[in-house]
Amino acid sequence: MKTNILLQWALFLLIQIVVFYLFLSLFLSPAKPVRLSEIPQETKDYFSELIGKFGFDIKFVDFFDDDDWLNESDFGQDSLAGLANIQDSNFVVYFDSTLNGEADLAKFTLESASSNIQPLSNMFGKYFYPRDVNKRKLALYLANSNKRFSEVFKKLSGRSTDTEWMAGVCITSISGTGLVYTDGIILKTYDQSRVPERFTSNLKHEMAHYVHLNSVDWLSTYPKVWETEGFAMYFEGNLNDLANYQPYADKSLNKISLTADVDNYLDSYWVGYTVMLCLEQDFGKQAAIKYIRNNYTINYTKNIEIQTLQNPGAFESRWRRFVEGLKSNLK
Repeated sequence: MKTNILLQWALFLLIQIVVFYLFLSLFLSPAKPVRLSEIPQETKDYFSELIGKFGFDIKFVDFFDDDDWLNESDFGQDSLAGLANIQDSNFVVYFDSTLNGEADLAKFTLESASSNIQPLSNMFGKYFYPRDVNKRKLALYLANSNKRFSEVFKKLSGRSTDTEWMAGVCITSISGTGLVYTDGIILKTYDQSRVPERFTSNLKHEMAHYVHLNSVDWLSTYPKVWETEGFAMYFEGNLNDLANYQPYADKSLNKISLTADVDNYLDSYWVGYTVMLCLEQDFGKQAAIKYIRNNYTINYTKNIEIQTLQNPGAFESRWRRFVEGLKSNLK
């Protein structure tokens, strides 16, 4: 009997000692409270300076409501918008069904968008299906006039700007906690954009923006403008486009600093594209792809050192020589 009582007391004391040490350890090493990560103000300030100057549009909002993700809330679903739509499991294409040929072009757009999924995944490492973005399908708007383009742009971005120079635009919203929501891609369907090759190239360009901007960890870094446009140009893969930028390359090459980004939006295209071509030629295709994927989490300086084993100044000199050597192809 005494033995049982002693065992019970010993067990009781052991439990008390364990509880005491657990309490002491918690008291001496309290858990740090979870800090809510938010987009740095520097990132917001940087992109606020770009509004209306470049061929993509980024806006920051505090948060998204659950209903925001539903395509049923898209501009174009409202009968007042005067737009019809066709869709599949990944895309919704909005168009004006009263115009001849627009329904056929919408179908062509749907097929072309689907054909871009695997190539985008191959280059950017991942494609963002609806399941990855709260079941939201990527909205594609066909604008058959500059008036229509401006109307849709204002609805999606919330502001008015000169859109006549744009062949297409990807409008992206980012929440305070880094969640990415693509309002939609707008594509012109008149002038040169009606040429199938040009139209599909513009679609590829804007879809590259969609995947890239969804991939960036906005809480830790942000891409330079020339990187954003350069990746899209690189995905298009149309060397002939560089000829259009020859005058800007001649004028700006010696003034450009890859570390400081570009001031003129027209420079962002040829600068970014030639950087990617230089990386591919001198360091291999995989180095260029790794550069793109590292861009999601680290800045240019660190990224270029990793891919080239050179400091940014040395790579910039190499890149300038590469551009000079391309001049014969840019005419």
